Formats: sequence, structure tokens, C-alpha cells
Amino acid sequence: MKTKHFLPENIYFIRDFFPEKYQNILDDESKNTFHMRQYHLLWELSNQISNEIILDIGTDVGLSALVLGQNGKNKVISFDIYDFNSVVKNKIIVDYPNIRYILGNMLDVSNKTRSLELLGSAKLIYLDVDPHDGIKEIEFYNLIKESNFSGILVLDDIHLNNGMKYFWDSISESKDDLTDMFHWSGTGVVYFSSERNNVSIKNNTYNIIN
Repeated sequence: MKTKHFLPENIYFIRDFFPEKYQNILDDESKNTFHMRQYHLLWELSNQISNEIILDIGTDVGLSALVLGQNGKNKVISFDIYDFNSVVKNKIIVDYPNIRYILGNMLDVSNKTRSLELLGSAKLIYLDVDPHDGIKEIEFYNLIKESNFSGILVLDDIHLNNGMKYFWDSISESKDDLTDMFHWSGTGVVYFSSERNNVSIKNNTYNIIN
């Protein structure tokens, strides 16, 4: 389902969460307005919950984890299969005790039991993994379903290519396509719960209803 939404104009406070290097990049509005909007969605969602576990699958340089954990109210666990220590710990994360970075593959069979436990205990999951071809996304989606996850899944790049479009179209849960509001390559939100009303839009922002 694709729905028309509106985004609050004053979203640029998000840049203040980032080191100066990334602030300068995000100041290029012509290239990065939609990236800023994506981070704003993560900020809005994370600020509507407390004392919960948030999973950031696909650390990259750590910006999404930083936004998800900046209020200190939740525990953020960020996963990546690449060695990001030299990038994240030295350049981005400073004194955020509620954010934990794990170098490991959640899809590895040897990690399946622990992965299912983490996924099932989370309230919010942000999935943004390379190479964005829809294949790994389907694997994660199936693992998330197997874990009996009952929260909110945020997806990036759902219209980036045919593989990602196929993945998005294959999702059977209630979902919203928020591409017009957030990221140009596609932003989707999937609701893993028995009632669609666990998430609603109020005052043009996303609120999780506890």
C-alpha cells in the first residue's frame, strides 16, 4: 500500500547528532535531503518507545545506530559483517553506552539461535544491508518471521532495483510505502503485529502506540 504523507519541514536538527564530517555532507541539500528524512523517521520511531531493544542491521559507518540511540532510552544493537571498528569507534560513536556494535553475520547457521532470540526481543528493526539486491533482504525477512517478531520493521531502498521491488511486493504483512515522504530509492514500514493500529500517524509524524 502506498500512502501520501507529509514531513515536518524542520528536520535539520538531525544533522547535529553527527560528527562535523558528516554534517558537512548532509548540508548538501540537493543530494541528501532524502537521507536526512530517512534519519528523521528513525529518530521519530525510536523516540516513541522506552526500555526496548532496537536492532540496526547493516551498520555501515554508524549513522543510523547513532540516530536510533541518541536519546538513551533504548538499547541499540547494530550488526555488520564488515570490520567497521576503525570507522565507527574512532569517528562517530562517543560515549553512547546504550549502543552496542557487533561484527558478525546474523544469517550464519551457527548464529541462528542467538539471532532468533534478538529478533524476537526487539521492538524496532532497521534493515539496510548491501548489496541491496533483494536476496539477503528475503533471508532476513524470513528469519524475522521465524523469530515471532511483533514490532516494526523499517526497510531502505525498496524501489532501488527489480530485486528490491520483488522483495517488497512479496511481503505479506501490513505495510506502508513511504517513499514519497522519505528516501528517493524507497522507504517501507512493515507491521509485525496482530493489530495495524500499533502504529499510527499523528501530527504528520509516526507514533508507536504502546
